[in-house]
Amino acid sequence: SQCSHIVGGIGAAFTNILFSPVNAKAIAFAASGSKTHTVFSNISGIVGSNMIFITSNNLKKVGIHDSFYIKPRLIKERIEEIL
Repeated sequence: SQCSHIVGGIGAAFTNILFSPVNAKAIAFAASGSKTHTVFSNISGIVGSNMIFITSNNLKKVGIHDSFYIKPRLIKERIEEIL
């Protein structure tokens, strides 16, 4: 793959980071109760990509497939960190 950035909701499709080039930047959106972060951060570390997670700030825990909301300001701040 020749991508420089991968952005999306956390889930099985993120296993495609296996094929990302070294130093690719990955930004994953996740619900605050999601427990899948370590799987994708481990894959990211193995292939040498730079991955950050932007999680919701829900007061109640939600599952990986539940709806969640992330404030646009937080998304902007986190994206600026990785660029």
